[in-house]
Amino acid sequence: MNDQLEVSVYEKMVSSPLAPMTLRIGVAGHRELPETELLRLRAEIDAVYKAIGQTVQDIAQEEVAKHIYAYETAIIRIISSLAEGADRLCVDPELTVFEGIKLELAGILPFLKEDFEQDFVPEKSVIDRQNGTVTEFNEILNRIGYGRPDAQVIELDGDTANCDEAYNNCSRLLVEHSDILIAVYDGDDTEDKGTAAAVRTAKQSGIPVIHISTEPDTPIRCHCSIRFGQPPCAADYTEDLLAKELRRVLLFTEVLDQDESDEKAKESRKQKILDRFKQYQSEENLHFTTDHPDFDNTGPIELLKRYPDKKAESFDFLKQIIATPKGIQKELSRFKERDTETVASGTPDNIAHHFTRPSLNRYFAAYLRADRLANYYASIHRSTFVLIYLFGALALIAAVSALVISKYWGEWGAIIFVMTELGLLAAIFGYYWKDHREKYHDRWLEYRCLAEFLRPMRYLSLLGRPYAISNFRDTEEYLNREVIGHSAVGRSWLYIYTETINRWSGFNACRLDADCKDGISDFIKTSWLNGQIHYHTYNDAAMRVLGRNLGRLSFRIFFATAFIVIVKLALLSLGVFNHSEIAHGFIAILFAWLAAVLPMLATTAYAIRNHAEFDISAQRSLTMRAALICQRKRLKTAQTSRQMAATLNEIATVTIRETTDWLEIYEVKESELG
Repeated sequence: MNDQLEVSVYEKMVSSPLAPMTLRIGVAGHRELPETELLRLRAEIDAVYKAIGQTVQDIAQEEVAKHIYAYETAIIRIISSLAEGADRLCVDPELTVFEGIKLELAGILPFLKEDFEQDFVPEKSVIDRQNGTVTEFNEILNRIGYGRPDAQVIELDGDTANCDEAYNNCSRLLVEHSDILIAVYDGDDTEDKGTAAAVRTAKQSGIPVIHISTEPDTPIRCHCSIRFGQPPCAADYTEDLLAKELRRVLLFTEVLDQDESDEKAKESRKQKILDRFKQYQSEENLHFTTDHPDFDNTGPIELLKRYPDKKAESFDFLKQIIATPKGIQKELSRFKERDTETVASGTPDNIAHHFTRPSLNRYFAAYLRADRLANYYASIHRSTFVLIYLFGALALIAAVSALVISKYWGEWGAIIFVMTELGLLAAIFGYYWKDHREKYHDRWLEYRCLAEFLRPMRYLSLLGRPYAISNFRDTEEYLNREVIGHSAVGRSWLYIYTETINRWSGFNACRLDADCKDGISDFIKTSWLNGQIHYHTYNDAAMRVLGRNLGRLSFRIFFATAFIVIVKLALLSLGVFNHSEIAHGFIAILFAWLAAVLPMLATTAYAIRNHAEFDISAQRSLTMRAALICQRKRLKTAQTSRQMAATLNEIATVTIRETTDWLEIYEVKESELG
């Protein structure tokens, strides 16, 4: 990787996964502003900005902020559509001065730059009919860094023949990228277009709105967020009210400070959420490599050690023994070739230039960290329950053997096997205790959930779209349950962390012309959809082979046991007819031992199969495979970036919901002493 900035994103993610505090301010308003009100409007915008800047600095010093954000300068990102009037007034260099804050300017244009410029030529300009404002427009773009890969500018593919729809789509996307909206307009919401469309979308989405009126003698109003079950509220603007709304946004107060009848329980819940951040930050089994990111699964963040020790390889070793590559390939042959061999070997050339975008690298770095750690703890936890079952079977065998061997070796022989049984029981308890103490099970579930939250975001970012985590679950639900499961308190950290990454990552140069959209579509189908279809196809085959072979093993042991019991019965029958030396000899005792041991082995095979849910996992992959194939077809027919984004949002929601539902099944599959 030659880009030092790109490298630093991954290096930082290895050492600390926390994002800097980022507040995204969307600005919108009328193109034509009353000359008589301009000084007042400038003063009110300046006052609101100063209050926001001071509040962000104050919030950054709070203890909660130090737990959930990186120790870096806070970021304020102002996002505008850069039209004449209020859009440009709100990004005026004299107004956008924030002490102790890193300022980022961003633009979301309804059309490609050259098409949008036509709105500002002299004959169309509402500001300067003589010279137009194209030069001013380009000067602002230059401030943003237009033309560089890291420039935060989205050029949408709006239809110039349908300007109202293009402007509305632009306004709605601006709101999607905002945490708070400043609207400079007359307050007329009767028509769902222009600034009114942005304000209406913000209110419906729970984005707080600061309304600076263009009408004379009208106070600033604040429309508070309705997220997390809060009722609609509109009041005269005050700095205290602004601070309250910003605390809700930046400190996630509704999640961390839920109303509890017991104050002690409230603080305990909050502390558990913050402890999860501390735990995730303290993970050390990662290192930075020189691998170039392919934005699928290969990248410069890898595990230092794939397994902590040989014991953690047990589950993977068991899979290799039971499900051979030959058996899996045979199972794969039942699928159609076009559905299993569609993963391209390379990356489409026409999308390669998108790979250097900081936003894409930020999302991918966050994903890699979560994915690598999820795989690591999955191996440890799965190996733990396999070893518990195997050692449990061996302990029972040792117990039976102690009874049998005492006949030949006496008490000392029995003592050896009893001590062996005791050692196995101690090992079982040790595995169980360490699994629970180190929270391997919880870490696996939570990090896998986090990785799947982050996976679709990098693909949507290519289209300049964010993925709102509230698409997966309404914010009100987080007040009544955890992100996954119902018993483990503290998992709401996943919601908070994902939101902080989403805000920080933002977007970068995104010019949605025909070539770009074709390239993005090809890349998404090749990397994400086909990759996931391939994964679920293979996983279905592997899980079916594992489940079937373990089932067959239990079945064969059952019939072997039945045969042993019949032989044992025959030997005992001989004793009835005065052949006691046969009925009570070594052969008879051996068969009696086998009759006791074989059911233990069969039960162990069944227990491992049942705990691992191989068959259900196969069915789950089959269902997801079918859904992804269907969505891939839909993506092929999408013509506009909005249609493409709608399909990707649906795919993201389906895959995230399916993953969390599946992980909730595994929540009750903890390792047990039994």
